[in-house]
Amino acid sequence: MFAKIWAFILSLFGKPKPTPAPPIEQVQMSPLAQSDWQILSDGSGQVKFDNGSIHLIPKAATLPAYGLNNEYGAWVINKQKFKNFRADMEVNNLRQLRENLPPRNFECFWFFFNYIPEPNLRKKTNYFIHKTNSGLEIGKAFDTHGQTFIETQNFEPLNLNSWYLYTIFKRDQEL
Repeated sequence: MFAKIWAFILSLFGKPKPTPAPPIEQVQMSPLAQSDWQILSDGSGQVKFDNGSIHLIPKAATLPAYGLNNEYGAWVINKQKFKNFRADMEVNNLRQLRENLPPRNFECFWFFFNYIPEPNLRKKTNYFIHKTNSGLEIGKAFDTHGQTFIETQNFEPLNLNSWYLYTIFKRDQEL
């Protein structure tokens, strides 16, 4: 009964506002010009910079098998280093590029931060992803395929060909 009353009160007055993110003392804009970014991989496709946007267009996976010889992802990193930041991103995953097999839920946009490159495309980094099955996830990625999940939010699954606005605040070790 309490849950129904609480739902009615929320319908009248709205949901409580989320706690605002901590202020960032200095804001430094990162240009979206190709000269400010390093293309680590075009995913055997294209990476385009135009009109203040970055378009990642990897090749479609066409073999009827999962595996390294049939996975393509475009990957760019910013040449500037940021400790504290606010990242505003408008993202549209038009479609998943897998043919002859069902696409996997993690085959979508990833945002890496605190990125430390290592030889042979190995890395140490944090990441944010919006998956097609379970919603939002934050974690750590390492080596070529290693992962540790930090938080998975039960949020609406990613809908393909829909625009999403993501805002991520990072200050020191807070996210």
